[in-house]
Amino acid sequence: MAIPSGKEPVLELGSGAGFLRQYIPDLITSEVFRCPGVDLVLDATHLPIADASLRGIVMTDVLHHIRDSRSFFSEATRCVRPGGVIAMIEPWVTPWSRLVYTKFHHEPFQPKASKWELPEGGLYRRQMEHCLGSCLKETMSNLGENSLNGSSFASSR
Repeated sequence: MAIPSGKEPVLELGSGAGFLRQYIPDLITSEVFRCPGVDLVLDATHLPIADASLRGIVMTDVLHHIRDSRSFFSEATRCVRPGGVIAMIEPWVTPWSRLVYTKFHHEPFQPKASKWELPEGGLYRRQMEHCLGSCLKETMSNLGENSLNGSSFASSR
């Protein structure tokens, strides 16, 4: 699936080091904590983006980290223009990956769960805080205040 052409930007969720910027023009990088090269600190369930203002949203190994996937898809649908895309790569469940994810991976792995929601402030957040230390704690406490200032990034560009 190709990202459609156009003048609107593309939002990358979970950018990390931001390597995708080399391949997608007008990419807005984002993360849940401050780090070098990231344009926005945001929560994927409350995107600070104007309606129909993106060509697409892209992410690699991110969807399974989003606390409430229904809220994300609702927000993504609002923000992506008609004809735009939501493109993602997610881990594939195979006998090998099942072994790795259940025995050696720090995140919960429940492929047969009846619901796909993570409790806010639950196990995953505590694991991330442990891994990232005070940087994530500070960012999460400021999320929506200092990081986003309540404004729409896309409409102010």
